Amino acid sequence: MPETVSPYAATPIAEVPRPPNRRCVVCASEIEFEAKKCVKCSALQEAKECLVCAARIPLRAERCGSCSTFQRWLRRKIPGSELVLTLLLSLISVTTAIFPRVIAFVNRPSRTTAVFIGTVPDAGGGTSNDLFMVRVYNSGGLPSVVERARLQYPAAGVEPAALPVVNVDQIEIPGNGKADLKLDLEALQISGPPAKTMPERNAAKARVGEQICKSSAALQVWVKERDRWGTLHAAGEPLRITLPGKQIRDAVLQRIAGEAPKGCS
Repeated sequence: MPETVSPYAATPIAEVPRPPNRRCVVCASEIEFEAKKCVKCSALQEAKECLVCAARIPLRAERCGSCSTFQRWLRRKIPGSELVLTLLLSLISVTTAIFPRVIAFVNRPSRTTAVFIGTVPDAGGGTSNDLFMVRVYNSGGLPSVVERARLQYPAAGVEPAALPVVNVDQIEIPGNGKADLKLDLEALQISGPPAKTMPERNAAKARVGEQICKSSAALQVWVKERDRWGTLHAAGEPLRITLPGKQIRDAVLQRIAGEAPKGCS
């Protein structure tokens, strides 16, 4: 009976022929085809030449084993190898961390104060003594900006009046500087219902004039300050300026009542 051969029987594998030997790229000695280093001269077969000493080094080598030269351009230009590079990176990190603090120290925020220095005639042809002169100081390092001003006689029957700045080109106060601002008094008005007749208007002016003689004025100036980064912020409270009684009183009476009431000293 003939012998039956199973279809799953192992099939003999053909032997792959071994590649022929090759020559060393340096000494031309015969070496195996897959050899990476010559057994006679120890030369690397897949290598590149050092950029400085021309020694053969691995293709991915960052540094020559003979002359210790870095193969990348940037690393060759930095003396002292890894130590200098580490110190340089550390210096950059420290400088980046302290730079904002240095800027904040150099750029001192604005700090604004103001004082009343007198009244002056309106150069535009108005009545005498109808402009307030306020000197604004900035003791900080960055400029501040004056927004507006207001005059108040809390118990004198005069409406709180916004005093516009006449010389608007001076509202920015430079760092460590000052500016003299002129405030217009034309907006002062008597509070209460408007008088319908001339006698009523004269009586209201006389009444307000007598109250002004007995009360004091308050001048408020709103300022925007700059912080250490140069950002403008509205100050929480306006600047309050102490006003000399008689000088302010005379200017207000001239505007409201036309003259000082009898007995007002």
